[in-house]
Amino acid sequence: MRPDALFLVAPSHSLIAVTFEGSLTRALGVPAAIRAGGWTIAGTDRWRPLLDPLAEPVVDPSRIVVVVGRSDDVTLTAGGEALVEAWRVPGENVFRAPAGHFSTSLGLARDSAPFRRLLQILRGR
Repeated sequence: MRPDALFLVAPSHSLIAVTFEGSLTRALGVPAAIRAGGWTIAGTDRWRPLLDPLAEPVVDPSRIVVVVGRSDDVTLTAGGEALVEAWRVPGENVFRAPAGHFSTSLGLARDSAPFRRLLQILRGR
């Protein structure tokens, strides 16, 4: 069982970066709590294969639609862009919203272009 396509909104290539650098996790004190438990960024490296997206996506990159928030400081814009690059998502399938993390998904009510692209993919166009 494999998906027909992927639709990713405000994704990240690194859960560890989100954990240690994201504004929400920092505001909640997550990095400090993790460090207090004896963990470091370097110490989490062995867990990356279980936490971060696979090296190769489960579907062809041409069947992946990604919406990245240009000012996303929760899952981090750089993390979304890194995922797009690592998975070689075609430019026509990447949408960059002038928004932060939460407003990126809300903006889909205003700009349906990412949904239209997903429908084209699902219809085989």
